[in-house]
Amino acid sequence: MKKMFLMMLLATAFIISCGKKTADGNVIKIGVIAPLTGNYAQYGIAVKEGVELKVDAINNAGGINGKKLSL
Repeated sequence: MKKMFLMMLLATAFIISCGKKTADGNVIKIGVIAPLTGNYAQYGIAVKEGVELKVDAINNAGGINGKKLSL
């Protein structure tokens, strides 16, 4: 039962990720994978804050080819 549930969950996630969504032409969205809880949260939070600082600096300098970054 658990194996079937996991397979259905993975299949659903795969199908959802295959969809095409029109992106906003003025924003570049980026993501960061970092531990925000648990034993390594101090490192993940530092990484997240560092990325936020760099995104703000890039946006204040005009973005990338005139497009703003979104985290």
